[in-house]
Amino acid sequence: MPKAPEKPREKSDCVILGYQVDRDGRLDSLILGAVHKQKLIYVGRVSPEMSEDERSALLAELIAIKTTKPFIAA
Repeated sequence: MPKAPEKPREKSDCVILGYQVDRDGRLDSLILGAVHKQKLIYVGRVSPEMSEDERSALLAELIAIKTTKPFIAA
């Protein structure tokens, strides 16, 4: 039986709203948002495809800019 073609992915400009670490404290995924109908909305999570060194460096940068004030009003 032939393999069904992959569903095409939509491309969109996104911003990083947050991140998740695994139980070992390594960067696991980025939480993304995008503008839709003039509002910033959650669009999903991605696991960055990069080396462990790059993931560690990105996590350090994200930790350095961490804030307790929400960027978006609820």
